[in-house]
Amino acid sequence: MKRAYSNTILLVIILFIFGIAVGIHLDSDVRMNYDNLSFSPKKDMEVQEITDLKNSNKQMRERIKELRSAIETYEQEIAGDNLILKNLKEDVNYYQLKAGHRGAEGPGITITLEGFGGENIANAVENKKYLLILINELRFFNAEILAINNYRITGRSEVTLAGSHINVNGSPIAPPYRIQAIGDPRAFQRYVEHGTLIFEYMSSDGIRSNIQFEDNIVIPAIQRERTIEFVKPIEGTDET
Repeated sequence: MKRAYSNTILLVIILFIFGIAVGIHLDSDVRMNYDNLSFSPKKDMEVQEITDLKNSNKQMRERIKELRSAIETYEQEIAGDNLILKNLKEDVNYYQLKAGHRGAEGPGITITLEGFGGENIANAVENKKYLLILINELRFFNAEILAINNYRITGRSEVTLAGSHINVNGSPIAPPYRIQAIGDPRAFQRYVEHGTLIFEYMSSDGIRSNIQFEDNIVIPAIQRERTIEFVKPIEGTDET
């Protein structure tokens, strides 16, 4: 980056020098009085010098144009290599992803819950808080992105029972319930095999669990979220 900056300064200095030279030559052109020229050998030499100066000016203008183009290229490269801008862009992408405003994909686990006989399991799932427990346990095993029936789960999401069905973020969902989590598949395997008893509890309540470990899961961005009306950031504070 320092090298690109030095090159830019050097090019600016060169442009400045060429600008002065062009100004001097142009001034010489203006001050020449063509009416007083004759075709004596001396005057012929002066005319030739003027022609040469004009050609030289034209070449310098073209060179200045090339140098200006080179400066613009260097500036773009500097902006592209600017670590502050890069880090800022990465931070913005991270927080958009964390807040659920960007779709995500990656390896992970899909857990599908349904009744053994196709019955409605909404009451059993909600009364025992099975969805909530699954979400929290998957988070404990480092789930990075979560969704229920394609509804993104964030820190402000809500899962509630509404009559005979469950609402996620204010939208109704129906069985089968599909919980997806993006994260380390090996951690999820440990979770299923050794880290929880929830699947046994759900089975005793008539809920069948179908578990799949996948190489690539696609989770869309959040569709609905409550707006923030009263919370305001405290100026001058940074995240720790």
